[in-house]
Amino acid sequence: MLVSVREVATFLAHHEPVVSLLWEHRSETWTNGDLLGLVSKAGDPAGASYLIAELKKLRFLVERMEPVGTWELAPPFQQWVEFLQMTSRPVRSEVIHGYILSLEASANEFSRCWPQPENWPAARDALEEIWRQLRKIIDDLQATHLAIINEVVDAKSERSRLSATERFRRINRIWELFLMPMLDLLDPEQKFWTVCVSIERELERALVEQALPERRIATRITDEIRTLQHTVREGFLVSRKEIEPLHTRLRKESEWTQGAAHLLQRLAREREFPIQLGERLKFSVFRLRQPLTTLALKRYAAEWQNFQAAPGAPIDFNSPTGPANKKEALTILNRCTSLPADRFPITDLAAFMAKEFPDADFYTLLRAVSLVFKEKRLQSSFHFPRSDYRMGGGTVRLARISIKKVSKPK
Repeated sequence: MLVSVREVATFLAHHEPVVSLLWEHRSETWTNGDLLGLVSKAGDPAGASYLIAELKKLRFLVERMEPVGTWELAPPFQQWVEFLQMTSRPVRSEVIHGYILSLEASANEFSRCWPQPENWPAARDALEEIWRQLRKIIDDLQATHLAIINEVVDAKSERSRLSATERFRRINRIWELFLMPMLDLLDPEQKFWTVCVSIERELERALVEQALPERRIATRITDEIRTLQHTVREGFLVSRKEIEPLHTRLRKESEWTQGAAHLLQRLAREREFPIQLGERLKFSVFRLRQPLTTLALKRYAAEWQNFQAAPGAPIDFNSPTGPANKKEALTILNRCTSLPADRFPITDLAAFMAKEFPDADFYTLLRAVSLVFKEKRLQSSFHFPRSDYRMGGGTVRLARISIKKVSKPK
């Protein structure tokens, strides 16, 4: 049964406190008894039973598949309110990849249909589908961009409430799961732009040959592609400039906090004060028994945080007695090159290696990363800034490496 827009607007106008109360509890699911108790709290004179029936009728509430007999706020309604309140949820790059595949299929359908006038209705449908898919991609990318901005603002404003480690965890999650993959996706050399360019070329050909079935939609498609090329991509680049220094600073603070916690645990366990620590921090023996001022603590912390260790000894992988297991490294290389096409691109090679080969030792994984990077059957690229990666029982700092398969010549 269709729902009238007027009915929905009228209900919101007269019973807004009820809807607001449900919105505050949107993360919950309710039985009919739960709904009766919750809606009663709004104190609406219409009565809880009538309001619940109307909420279900107008599809503010929808029944869940599991468990049976439970209700939730309709996801489309939640998305609408999130859009109004600019509290958008980020979308993972895998979702956008799915949209791109659908976009490519619609573009191929349009290319096949427009040259024959008898197929113009199908070409028109393909154009409308292309526009809808582009619009969906833009909406989700903008929602992700807004979510990234909100997360950065929260991390800055909640300094006194959240620990350094927790703030770094939240920013690092945004950095690794959303920002960097989206920037890779929007890279002009990626498949997405190849699809967009092919769409524009087909539209130009159809226009020149006066075989464009729907010029109005074609104009919209061209505008959407321009928006993606400039506004959306520039927004993510600006976000990276905003979040990168915060990410670096929080990472240092988190490492410092974790190191201090580890040191205190060691002191509590061994009941000894390491000589090296005393030399580095320059604590006065006479002040250890008295309260240190906040300013002094900050100064000592700054000295510790900026401490530069001596460079490590170079690793000679070519030595006959080198530390890496060459045979195992070659095995890892062969496994990477034989991965199916749907596993590519690999956006972070070091993280992929650490996850896929947890039993390999540190030096073997390092050698394998080098072999994969230089492999001619794969195309590799660096993406700065550098990050620390835990693998094989060690830590290595390097730029993020993305890998994709080289297309075979036809």
